[in-house]
Amino acid sequence: MKYKLEYVKPEELVELPENPRKHPDMLISKIEKSMQKFGFTAPILALQESKEIVAGHGRLKTAKKMELEEVPVIFLDMDRKNALEYVIADNKLQQDSSWDFMKLNELFKDDDLDIEVTGFEKNEVKSIMEKFSVDLEFIEGDNDSEEKVSVNENIPTANIKMLQLYFNHEDYTNVTNACHRLMIEYGVDNITDVVKTAIENEHNKCK
Repeated sequence: MKYKLEYVKPEELVELPENPRKHPDMLISKIEKSMQKFGFTAPILALQESKEIVAGHGRLKTAKKMELEEVPVIFLDMDRKNALEYVIADNKLQQDSSWDFMKLNELFKDDDLDIEVTGFEKNEVKSIMEKFSVDLEFIEGDNDSEEKVSVNENIPTANIKMLQLYFNHEDYTNVTNACHRLMIEYGVDNITDVVKTAIENEHNKCK
């Protein structure tokens, strides 16, 4: 199905009364910062006949706040029942997606990244970087080796759970990556809980 992009005045569009998604002022401010830098990159979806919005309520409110003369819109030839189903599905499907916090953390390490336009608060970024920058203090090589992998000194000591295990460099990398992935899978924020949960899971399988 092909869609046609049109530009209309914001006041020509109608907010859907049944829209279950809330758009507090704080969210509108975040959308505004994004639109100021990147422009109106995602068109509003609206019903052809009633001009009611199916997706993009936040963007419309932001456009009115910014006093934009026109906004990009795709009009859908859709009945109201399907429109209401789409409104719920569109918001729910976005909600069900999740972050790869390890990759997100790597992006946040870039000092040139403009945090304000990402929608994240500074305290959220700080929390993510504290939880997912944790390095295991694995000792490489034989037991009598004194060479250790350095620990990130910027991470609060309380967030670092030490494990002194002996690995070669390749095993160290594989185990570290596996532990970080399990942190996300188990919903925990430290290596000790990862190891504890993993061991308990395997132990329960042996019963």
